Parts: sequence; structure tokens; C-alpha cells
Amino acid sequence: MPDLWPDEFGSLDVTPPIVTLKEQAELITKKTKGDVVGQVATGKNPSGLYHDFFLVAPFLDNYTYRLFAVVHPISLYPLEIVADVLDKRIRCQSPEEFEKQLKEILYSPQTKKVISSILAQTTAVQA
Repeated sequence: MPDLWPDEFGSLDVTPPIVTLKEQAELITKKTKGDVVGQVATGKNPSGLYHDFFLVAPFLDNYTYRLFAVVHPISLYPLEIVADVLDKRIRCQSPEEFEKQLKEILYSPQTKKVISSILAQTTAVQA
């Protein structure tokens, strides 16, 4: 049987969204010294993939809060951020736009309030 596949499949010039999300999950975990743990869960949907971004509070019986989800086709872009914490959907055409919008979500007063609430309750439980 002849091999009909190409020898090379090429490479992407963009960072997949999952890489950015995992990096941010690691960063929130480090910034809070493990009191808030970032987790990313990936699944498939009819048009591609989705990634749920969770904040987990290990000292609060692993309380879990979905901050947002990212939904994209297998070709990555355009993608949509379903920002639960802001109660809105944001469409991104490029990696640069994705990072800009993600930063706005992470810096938002709503996100800060969720994290500070988790941290305050964690401190109270540990006291």
C-alpha cells in the first residue's frame, strides 16, 4: 500500500490558547501560594475544542469557580471567550486580541473580588 501522507505537516506560527491558559493557571497558583489553584479542563464540541478555566480553593473543600471558557475551532481562530465572571461573550480574531481580552478579564474588579473572597475564606479556615 502506498503512503499517501505528506512528509511534513507544517507548523503553526501562533501559540495555541491552551498554552496561554495553562501558563495563567500556574501563575495564579504561584501568586496565591497555592491558596487558589488555576486549572484548565479541555473538551470537544461539534465545531472544535473548549477550555474551561477554573479557580480551585484547596482549603475550602476544593471549591471550584469557573472564571471563563474559551471555545475555538481546530484551526484556533477566531475564538470566543465566555466570560462567566463578567457575564459576557468576547470574540477574538488573533492571539494578540486574545491576550488583551484575557488580561482585561483577569484584571477586572469582578475577578479580583472572586479571588479576594476565596483568599479571605481560606485565611479564616486556616486560622
